[in-house]
Amino acid sequence: MINVKEDKGVGGDIISVKDSIYNDSIKFNDLTTVYYTITKDTVSIGLNVQNTQYLYIFVDRHYKRQKSFLKRLLTFDFKKVNSYKYNIVNTNDLIDTKDVRVIELTSK
Repeated sequence: MINVKEDKGVGGDIISVKDSIYNDSIKFNDLTTVYYTITKDTVSIGLNVQNTQYLYIFVDRHYKRQKSFLKRLLTFDFKKVNSYKYNIVNTNDLIDTKDVRVIELTSK
């Protein structure tokens, strides 16, 4: 969850008719809301973004060299390797995942 609150002073008058405070919010979806407050000389903005990220890992174990069983038996080539596929799912549809780096650490 990201929760950001920022204030910024503004030169001049935003609301010149009356000295009041204007509070409102913009709700993009159930997980993303922007809150803002406008006073005579400041603008306050709050951002509330919630997300749950799921990383699915698919492992496929297969032979290193594609041969028939008879050729594999004659050459004793039964070496297997793992192939990985990754899928990332965000619960908030406004969040885009552009770059993912997966690092596998193995110890011997």
